[in-house]
Amino acid sequence: MALKPAIGVIGGLGPQASALLYQLLVHKTKDHTDLRDTSDYPRIVLLSTSIPNYLSSGQATDPAIMAQVIGLVQEEVRLLETAGSIVGGIACNTAHLALDQLQAVTRVPFLSIMDLVRGAAAGFERPGLLSTRLTKQTGLYAGVHPNLHIPKDSVLEQAEGWVFKLLDGKITTADQAAFRDFVEDFRRERDLDAVVLGCTELPVVYGPTTDQSIISTLEVLADGLLAFYFGKTGHADHQA
Repeated sequence: MALKPAIGVIGGLGPQASALLYQLLVHKTKDHTDLRDTSDYPRIVLLSTSIPNYLSSGQATDPAIMAQVIGLVQEEVRLLETAGSIVGGIACNTAHLALDQLQAVTRVPFLSIMDLVRGAAAGFERPGLLSTRLTKQTGLYAGVHPNLHIPKDSVLEQAEGWVFKLLDGKITTADQAAFRDFVEDFRRERDLDAVVLGCTELPVVYGPTTDQSIISTLEVLADGLLAFYFGKTGHADHQA
Protein backbone atom coordinates (compact mmCIF):
# COMPACT_ATOMS: atom_id res chain seq x y z
CA MET A 1 0.00 0.00 0.00
CA ALA A 2 1.43 3.37 -1.02
CA LEU A 3 1.77 6.13 1.54
CA LYS A 4 -0.79 8.92 1.34
CA PRO A 5 0.24 12.54 0.83
CA ALA A 6 1.04 14.26 4.10
CA ILE A 7 0.62 17.45 6.07
CA GLY A 8 4.12 18.61 6.97
CA VAL A 9 4.88 20.47 10.18
CA ILE A 10 8.10 22.12 11.30
CA GLY A 11 7.93 22.02 15.08
CA GLY A 12 10.12 22.08 18.13
CA LEU A 13 10.10 25.87 18.38
CA GLY A 14 9.07 24.93 21.09
CA PRO A 15 7.90 21.34 21.37
CA GLN A 16 4.84 21.96 23.56
CA ALA A 17 3.17 24.05 20.86
CA SER A 18 4.06 21.46 18.23
CA ALA A 19 2.51 18.69 20.32
CA LEU A 20 -0.73 20.67 20.67
CA LEU A 21 -0.80 21.37 16.93
CA TYR A 22 -0.61 17.63 16.26
CA GLN A 23 -3.48 17.01 18.68
CA LEU A 24 -5.53 19.74 17.01
CA LEU A 25 -4.92 18.28 13.55
CA VAL A 26 -6.25 14.94 14.77
CA HIS A 27 -9.19 16.42 16.71
CA LYS A 28 -10.27 18.83 13.96
CA THR A 29 -10.18 16.28 11.15
CA LYS A 30 -13.85 15.54 11.80
CA ASP A 31 -14.63 19.18 10.97
CA HIS A 32 -13.14 18.83 7.50
CA THR A 33 -14.08 15.34 6.34
CA ASP A 34 -16.39 12.47 7.27
CA LEU A 35 -14.57 9.99 9.48
CA ARG A 36 -15.50 6.40 8.78
CA ASP A 37 -12.20 4.72 9.60
CA THR A 38 -8.77 5.59 11.01
CA SER A 39 -7.51 5.65 7.41
CA ASP A 40 -9.57 8.81 6.89
CA TYR A 41 -7.22 10.80 9.13
CA PRO A 42 -4.50 12.71 7.29
CA ARG A 43 -0.98 11.47 7.20
CA ILE A 44 1.09 13.91 9.27
CA VAL A 45 4.85 14.37 9.22
CA LEU A 46 6.10 16.35 12.22
CA LEU A 47 9.78 17.28 12.42
CA SER A 48 10.63 18.58 15.86
CA THR A 49 13.69 20.75 15.43
CA SER A 50 15.89 21.11 18.51
CA ILE A 51 16.96 24.77 18.56
CA PRO A 52 18.00 26.75 21.66
CA ASN A 53 15.62 29.41 22.94
CA TYR A 54 17.36 32.39 21.36
CA LEU A 55 14.50 34.64 22.41
CA SER A 56 15.27 34.31 26.11
CA SER A 57 19.02 34.52 25.51
CA GLY A 58 18.68 37.76 23.53
CA GLN A 59 20.49 36.28 20.51
CA ALA A 60 17.46 36.24 18.22
CA THR A 61 18.56 39.50 16.58
CA ASP A 62 22.08 38.21 15.80
CA PRO A 63 22.19 37.83 11.97
CA ALA A 64 24.93 35.18 12.05
CA ILE A 65 23.06 32.98 14.51
CA MET A 66 19.78 33.40 12.69
CA ALA A 67 21.41 32.47 9.38
CA GLN A 68 22.55 29.20 10.93
CA VAL A 69 19.08 28.55 12.34
CA ILE A 70 17.40 29.25 9.00
CA GLY A 71 19.84 26.92 7.25
CA LEU A 72 18.98 24.15 9.71
CA VAL A 73 15.24 24.64 9.28
CA GLN A 74 15.63 24.72 5.49
CA GLU A 75 17.05 21.20 5.71
CA GLU A 76 13.97 20.13 7.65
CA VAL A 77 11.74 21.72 5.00
CA ARG A 78 13.47 19.66 2.31
CA LEU A 79 12.87 16.52 4.37
CA LEU A 80 9.16 17.30 4.58
CA GLU A 81 8.96 17.44 0.79
CA THR A 82 10.87 14.18 0.47
CA ALA A 83 8.43 12.61 2.95
CA GLY A 84 5.49 13.39 0.68
CA SER A 85 4.07 16.57 2.20
CA ILE A 86 1.67 18.54 0.00
CA VAL A 87 1.22 21.43 2.45
CA GLY A 88 3.33 22.69 5.31
CA GLY A 89 3.18 24.85 8.39
CA ILE A 90 5.46 26.13 11.14
CA ALA A 91 4.26 25.93 14.73
CA CYS A 92 5.91 29.25 15.61
CA ASN A 93 4.84 32.83 14.89
CA THR A 94 8.23 34.54 14.97
CA ALA A 95 9.72 31.94 12.60
CA HIS A 96 7.41 33.31 9.90
CA LEU A 97 9.95 36.09 9.47
CA ALA A 98 11.92 33.49 7.48
CA LEU A 99 8.91 32.04 5.66
CA ASP A 100 10.04 33.30 2.25
CA GLN A 101 13.49 31.77 2.75
CA LEU A 102 11.95 28.44 3.70
CA GLN A 103 9.49 28.53 0.81
CA ALA A 104 12.40 29.14 -1.56
CA VAL A 105 13.80 25.63 -0.98
CA THR A 106 10.60 23.65 -1.55
CA ARG A 107 7.68 23.34 -3.97
CA VAL A 108 5.38 22.51 -1.05
CA PRO A 109 3.26 25.56 -0.10
CA PHE A 110 3.77 26.72 3.48
CA LEU A 111 0.75 28.42 5.01
CA SER A 112 1.15 31.72 6.81
CA ILE A 113 -0.35 31.94 10.29
CA MET A 114 -0.77 35.68 9.79
CA ASP A 115 -2.87 35.17 6.64
CA LEU A 116 -5.03 32.67 8.51
CA VAL A 117 -5.44 35.01 11.49
CA ARG A 118 -6.50 37.77 9.08
CA GLY A 119 -9.47 35.63 8.10
CA ALA A 120 -10.28 34.61 11.67
CA ALA A 121 -10.17 38.22 12.91
CA ALA A 122 -12.16 39.72 10.04
CA GLY A 123 -15.48 39.48 11.87
CA PHE A 124 -14.29 41.45 14.89
CA GLU A 125 -14.21 45.23 15.26
CA ARG A 126 -11.28 45.65 17.65
CA PRO A 127 -9.02 42.67 18.25
CA GLY A 128 -5.86 42.84 20.34
CA LEU A 129 -2.57 41.01 19.99
CA LEU A 130 -0.61 39.18 22.66
CA SER A 131 2.76 37.97 21.42
CA THR A 132 6.43 38.12 22.24
CA ARG A 133 8.16 41.45 21.91
CA LEU A 134 10.25 40.07 19.06
CA THR A 135 7.15 39.11 17.07
CA LYS A 136 5.86 42.64 17.55
CA GLN A 137 9.19 44.09 16.38
CA THR A 138 9.13 42.02 13.19
CA GLY A 139 5.89 43.70 12.09
CA LEU A 140 4.44 40.36 11.01
CA TYR A 141 1.00 41.29 12.35
CA ALA A 142 0.97 44.87 11.08
CA GLY A 143 -1.51 44.22 8.25
CA VAL A 144 -3.65 41.53 9.84
CA HIS A 145 -6.51 43.84 10.89
CA PRO A 146 -7.01 47.62 10.42
CA ASN A 147 -7.93 48.08 14.09
CA LEU A 148 -5.54 45.57 15.65
CA HIS A 149 -4.41 46.79 19.06
CA ILE A 150 -0.73 46.00 19.65
CA PRO A 151 0.19 46.79 23.26
CA LYS A 152 3.32 48.26 24.80
CA ASP A 153 6.37 46.08 25.30
CA SER A 154 5.76 46.04 29.05
CA VAL A 155 2.52 44.10 28.47
CA LEU A 156 4.16 41.67 26.07
CA GLU A 157 7.03 41.14 28.49
CA GLN A 158 4.47 39.86 31.01
CA ALA A 159 3.12 37.43 28.40
CA GLU A 160 6.64 36.24 27.71
CA GLY A 161 6.94 35.17 31.33
CA TRP A 162 4.34 32.44 30.76
CA VAL A 163 5.99 31.47 27.47
CA PHE A 164 9.36 30.93 29.12
CA LYS A 165 7.86 28.97 32.02
CA LEU A 166 6.15 26.66 29.54
CA LEU A 167 9.32 26.15 27.51
CA ASP A 168 11.22 25.36 30.70
CA GLY A 169 8.61 22.78 31.69
CA LYS A 170 7.63 24.73 34.80
CA ILE A 171 4.10 25.87 33.99
CA THR A 172 1.48 25.08 36.65
CA THR A 173 -2.31 25.10 36.74
CA ALA A 174 -2.06 28.25 38.85
CA ASP A 175 0.05 29.87 36.11
CA GLN A 176 -2.56 28.94 33.54
CA ALA A 177 -5.36 30.43 35.61
CA ALA A 178 -3.33 33.60 36.09
CA PHE A 179 -2.77 33.87 32.34
CA ARG A 180 -6.49 33.54 31.63
CA ASP A 181 -7.14 36.36 34.09
CA PHE A 182 -4.40 38.39 32.39
CA VAL A 183 -6.07 37.90 28.99
CA GLU A 184 -9.47 38.96 30.33
CA ASP A 185 -8.00 42.06 31.99
CA PHE A 186 -6.18 42.88 28.74
CA ARG A 187 -9.43 42.60 26.81
CA ARG A 188 -11.61 44.53 29.26
CA GLU A 189 -9.21 47.40 29.96
CA ARG A 190 -8.77 48.10 26.24
CA ASP A 191 -12.37 47.45 25.19
CA LEU A 192 -11.40 44.65 22.81
CA ASP A 193 -13.83 42.19 21.27
CA ALA A 194 -11.19 39.53 20.49
CA VAL A 195 -7.67 38.57 21.51
CA VAL A 196 -5.13 36.98 19.18
CA LEU A 197 -2.76 34.63 20.99
CA GLY A 198 0.09 35.51 18.65
CA CYS A 199 2.71 33.20 20.11
CA THR A 200 2.02 29.49 19.64
CA GLU A 201 2.98 28.78 23.25
CA LEU A 202 0.18 31.03 24.53
CA PRO A 203 -2.70 28.75 23.41
CA VAL A 204 -0.98 25.93 25.30
CA VAL A 205 -0.87 28.07 28.45
CA TYR A 206 -4.44 29.34 27.96
CA GLY A 207 -5.84 25.85 27.56
CA PRO A 208 -8.93 24.61 25.67
CA THR A 209 -11.78 27.06 25.11
CA THR A 210 -14.92 27.33 23.01
CA ASP A 211 -14.73 31.14 23.07
CA GLN A 212 -14.40 32.15 19.40
CA SER A 213 -13.10 35.58 20.42
CA ILE A 214 -9.91 33.95 21.71
CA ILE A 215 -8.05 33.47 18.42
CA SER A 216 -5.52 30.70 18.86
CA THR A 217 -2.79 30.76 16.23
CA LEU A 218 -2.45 26.99 16.60
CA GLU A 219 -6.17 26.46 15.96
CA VAL A 220 -6.23 28.61 12.84
CA LEU A 221 -3.09 26.87 11.54
CA ALA A 222 -4.61 23.44 12.14
CA ASP A 223 -7.83 24.40 10.33
CA GLY A 224 -5.87 25.96 7.46
CA LEU A 225 -3.68 22.90 6.98
CA LEU A 226 -6.64 20.51 7.09
CA ALA A 227 -8.73 22.60 4.68
CA PHE A 228 -5.87 22.68 2.18
CA TYR A 229 -5.05 19.00 2.61
CA PHE A 230 -8.56 17.65 2.17
CA GLY A 231 -9.21 20.10 -0.64
CA LYS A 232 -6.20 18.74 -2.52
CA THR A 233 -6.81 15.07 -1.75
CA GLY A 234 -10.47 15.25 -2.70
CA HIS A 235 -11.96 14.17 0.62
CA ALA A 236 -13.28 17.49 1.92
CA ASP A 237 -16.90 16.68 2.69
CA HIS A 238 -17.51 19.71 4.89
CA GLN A 239 -15.57 22.58 6.30
CA ALA A 240 -15.31 24.08 9.78
